[in-house]
Amino acid sequence: MITSAWPKEHNEIGNLLIFNDDVILAQHPLIKNPVNGLGDMTAALFLGYLMADEKPQQALRLTSTKVYELLYQTRQTDSYELKLENSLHFQKTVFSDITLHEYKRNDYYAKK
Repeated sequence: MITSAWPKEHNEIGNLLIFNDDVILAQHPLIKNPVNGLGDMTAALFLGYLMADEKPQQALRLTSTKVYELLYQTRQTDSYELKLENSLHFQKTVFSDITLHEYKRNDYYAKK
């Protein structure tokens, strides 16, 4: 997985997952001045979802959703530290601003 991947749309950012022959970009609106620790949080959540037997596509969607929600909540408080206590209520919901774009590996690289 590549975090802070270049998105398809202006003013967005995303996570790019490459596995087997699939390339999946989970993008969401860009939040300026992100706090530190998001890459570590992303890796931990993604691994946790995979260990809980989520398929890679769903693990990417859930991970991107939770990290985006946590960053959004943190920036609402003008904090420079992740508001991890806010993550205690996270459930398996998908934030509406996450968009998945799926490609086959050869098709994705042909577009570059």
